Amino acid sequence: FCALFAGATQLLRNKDSAGAVRALYEEPRDSLDVVFVGSSHILNGAFPLELWHEYGIVSNNLGQHGQSIPISYYMVQEAIRTQHPGCIVLDAYMLYYPDLIYEGDGNSHKSIDNMAWAGPKLRAIFDLFPWEDRWDYLVPLSFYHGRWKELAPEDLAPIDTTGKGCEVRLDTQAYGPLEPADPEYTQPLSDTALDYFDRIVSLCREEGVELILVCAPFHATVEQQGQMNAVAEVAEAYGLTYWNYLDRLDGMGFDPGSDLYDYSHLNANGALKFTRALGADLAELGVPDRRGEAAYEGWDDDFARWRDWLTRAAEEAGFPLMELD
Repeated sequence: FCALFAGATQLLRNKDSAGAVRALYEEPRDSLDVVFVGSSHILNGAFPLELWHEYGIVSNNLGQHGQSIPISYYMVQEAIRTQHPGCIVLDAYMLYYPDLIYEGDGNSHKSIDNMAWAGPKLRAIFDLFPWEDRWDYLVPLSFYHGRWKELAPEDLAPIDTTGKGCEVRLDTQAYGPLEPADPEYTQPLSDTALDYFDRIVSLCREEGVELILVCAPFHATVEQQGQMNAVAEVAEAYGLTYWNYLDRLDGMGFDPGSDLYDYSHLNANGALKFTRALGADLAELGVPDRRGEAAYEGWDDDFARWRDWLTRAAEEAGFPLMELD
């Protein structure tokens, strides 16, 4: 019965974005220097194997769709439990969001369901969800039991972790230049998010992990630019590094007419440009270059598989992928 129950749970669960979390567990324990945590802005924006190719940085993308700061807090716990990286890069976008969780399209399940059964997952379930919802996370089959109508051949395939956690968007919506905002203009951030952000800072300091805040490029409104400007004040108050790439679009060669999947997410070309800029900043910060080290010999093979997958996927989608070296 237990085997059948576990098998049914695995078959029926929604596997969209499962690789974004599962990829973490394929890495040898304590082998990563950088882990990315946060919303789909970082999930669709930071490509770990491009960081390896360009800078020798070993990383994993633990971002997820709709991952609120409270959920990110438990993801940081999991990253430290399994990897204890020297650096955690936290996507600042969700610092504006006022609720404990963001449930659009079952997004909290995409993060929590794919975590290993360990302390961080259990603490997240009992901290973030009311009693009536906890059963769906403790026994996911209760949430997914009706999904048998949607089953497809992909549900029988292994979860794809080719990108070491990242997801790739292969379409384009063209936008004009961002409406400029006064650099001094700020908007309030969420008290709930800031409470859990304070917990993230404390945890990283207790564990000796450097915490970096980033704002990935997106077609931000003036109000959203004000929110991301406010993050700079928070970072300064905590003595943290904050890289707001909305202020550095020209230096990245970023074009809102060609580099966005939608107003809020990067497509593959935008992500490649952002990843290169992010890698240069991480390298300048002192994140080590692991190329040539025996423990990371397999990363070159992983990169070759990744590039082959990326180019084939772009061709099949008719997406004009930028020139790759």
